Amino acid sequence: MCAETFVWTFATTRGPYLEPWPKACQTMMAKVFEDRVTSGDWRVEYEDEDGEMEIAIFGGPNAYERAIVYADKQYGDFEEIRLTPY
Repeated sequence: MCAETFVWTFATTRGPYLEPWPKACQTMMAKVFEDRVTSGDWRVEYEDEDGEMEIAIFGGPNAYERAIVYADKQYGDFEEIRLTPY
């Protein structure tokens, strides 16, 4: 399930690598958070019961607001989380 999930991380000096998803992912809620690589971009990520991931990335003007509206309309229940920078 979610605790076993890994995500691809790109745009680093090491190249793409797998990184464990934060433990906060243990619920089946969508997560809204600022991208750690591209400041100002916001991500909405959701993992269903089968381990399938849905990811939407918002950039440009009002990226945060658009991500929140999308998460609310698409999933209804979401959590905004803060990830530490690399």
